[in-house]
Amino acid sequence: MKHLKLTLIIFSLIAISALHSCKPEPPDPQPTDLGFFGLGEAKDYVYFKKGTWWVYQNTRTGQLDTIVVYNSILDTSERISKKWKYIDEVFAVDSRSISTAHYYHLYERYGPVDVINRPRNLIIPNFERREPFEGDINPFYYPFNDPIANYCITVKDTMNIMGKIYSKVAVFYIQSDDSEPIPLKNKPAKYYWAKNYGLVQKDLFDSKFIGDTSLLYHSWKLSYSNIIQ
Repeated sequence: MKHLKLTLIIFSLIAISALHSCKPEPPDPQPTDLGFFGLGEAKDYVYFKKGTWWVYQNTRTGQLDTIVVYNSILDTSERISKKWKYIDEVFAVDSRSISTAHYYHLYERYGPVDVINRPRNLIIPNFERREPFEGDINPFYYPFNDPIANYCITVKDTMNIMGKIYSKVAVFYIQSDDSEPIPLKNKPAKYYWAKNYGLVQKDLFDSKFIGDTSLLYHSWKLSYSNIIQ
């Protein structure tokens, strides 16, 4: 009888062990849905539709340059990692200089979804001068008061450029402007962005050392525009 009890106990233990070994593994946790990250107010500064144009005047030479938007995209993109997922609003604006035949590409530059830290709604457009390719920079950050966006010098309530008053002008400092052609390449620059107008002024400095802004080489200032948003 003892042997029978022992046998039953052994079989019970084997059965329990078998049940546990057949138990399915718990599913991998699903990424946290952070929702929608829109461009917000940044869109009023950097996104313009096809047909938009700007005419800039060079303060050193008096030369006029017309920049025309020939293509623009406003869309959404789903970003997923093991930890996060969200919908990101993205944009791209392609324009061309009539006088220099350079092409410009302004678009939201975003990398892979951060798998360690929580992604933030930080807009950092990339600006490229192409054909021939001269270089690229990040001349705009949003939100303006974000600690990472430390190149935003100030946001002016109003600014007078070529006799026109612009409001909410965000000024960004670029220590080395890689988008300029030689011999002006890698000079310090300031970019002035006005809400609903885009880039309204650019200052380029004749630096003797990195970060030197004591001598202005030239400015490009907005004279006329046809804005389509």
